[in-house]
Amino acid sequence: MTRSIDHVTFTGSDLERLQEAFETAGFEPTYGGSHSNGVTHMALVGFEDGSYVELIAKHDPDATAPWWDEQIDGDAGATAWAVPTDGSDATAARLREAGFVVHGPTEYARERLDGEPVEWRLTVVGEGPQGSRYPMVVEDRTPLDRRTSITEPAEETGIGGLSTTVVGTDEFETTVEGFEAFFGTEPSTITESTGFGARIAHFRDAPVAVASPLDETWLAERVAARGTLPCAYLLDVTDPATVRDRFALDGTTDWNEDVVHWLDLDVPGRLGVREAEVTAR
Repeated sequence: MTRSIDHVTFTGSDLERLQEAFETAGFEPTYGGSHSNGVTHMALVGFEDGSYVELIAKHDPDATAPWWDEQIDGDAGATAWAVPTDGSDATAARLREAGFVVHGPTEYARERLDGEPVEWRLTVVGEGPQGSRYPMVVEDRTPLDRRTSITEPAEETGIGGLSTTVVGTDEFETTVEGFEAFFGTEPSTITESTGFGARIAHFRDAPVAVASPLDETWLAERVAARGTLPCAYLLDVTDPATVRDRFALDGTTDWNEDVVHWLDLDVPGRLGVREAEVTAR
């Protein structure tokens, strides 16, 4: 499997509560320890393709996190995302040439509990909280399996990995144009989904969708409170029957040419499993 998304982030004020929400939905998060900043710690759900969900909170609620402090304190849930690259210098140069504000690439490193070094380069694109609109760009300098791990194989979950980040915004046209420039592609279709509560731009050749809220929906409330921010993440299914047996589901929404089964996840933002409509029906 080839991953199109490196990882996505859910933030909250209590890491144990985030983990419990994912456990109740059917996942088995693994505690990953403290970040090098000493303020935040994390747990993760790792998938077969190397992508993962990262759950982040602060050790001390009165401390200030260097990243996503407001989102952590406000229990924002879905908060950020990152995509992989094999050439961060070239990617950063291309994005700067396209007119983006680009920070980095910046070198990062840590030592695992077993003494193995983990090294990567991170590029942050755009203003505001990193990864909140445009994804962060990650280049591994050491093997990926040092930075993350598969918490459960696809044969046990029916899930291959992360495929799409849905960015909620009230700046639909501007945000769509931004992703056209970021990924060098155009939307394949634009649909309206009353089930999701949004007008949605789908990109066939990029791991993103842009959702502009319809009136008086959950997404309208979220965008009004949070601004432009990921509102949902989609997972690819490898075995629909295993997904239905394993996970707590909370409804199904038509999604362009497919359907999405939403997980019953007690965290702001949504996490869904995308399935080909012909298979689902």
